[in-house]
Amino acid sequence: MTYDEFLETKRFALEQSGCEPTYLPKFLKGFQRHLVEWLVRLGRGACWAGCGLGKGPMAMVWGMNAVEVTSKPSLIIAPLAVSRQFVSEAKKFGLAINHTQDGSLKSGLNVTNYQRLSNFDASMIGALATDEA
Repeated sequence: MTYDEFLETKRFALEQSGCEPTYLPKFLKGFQRHLVEWLVRLGRGACWAGCGLGKGPMAMVWGMNAVEVTSKPSLIIAPLAVSRQFVSEAKKFGLAINHTQDGSLKSGLNVTNYQRLSNFDASMIGALATDEA
């Protein structure tokens, strides 16, 4: 077996598990809109945008699209101080997000911190996004 043949045996294609986006608000900038559309269609992925490029709003819009598809709440997990920041960010963009720590989820978007993740029942969550701070 040649090295090229060996490499060919390692090739894989990630199957898309997403859907067509239904919620793309006007507050998204062009590149943000493109990233969110791609992530919603892919169904799962990573948004490695740099600091200050709006990963929070993009995660929230992705989560809202997931709510429409799964009919279950979306949960964003963030570092302790950042989880409350999501609440103020959501208001800035006219979105509602529930800050929760006890495992209770409201319909739509929810946010918690990493230390509280064990309080949640995964079967109740339609989509999960993580924030690194």
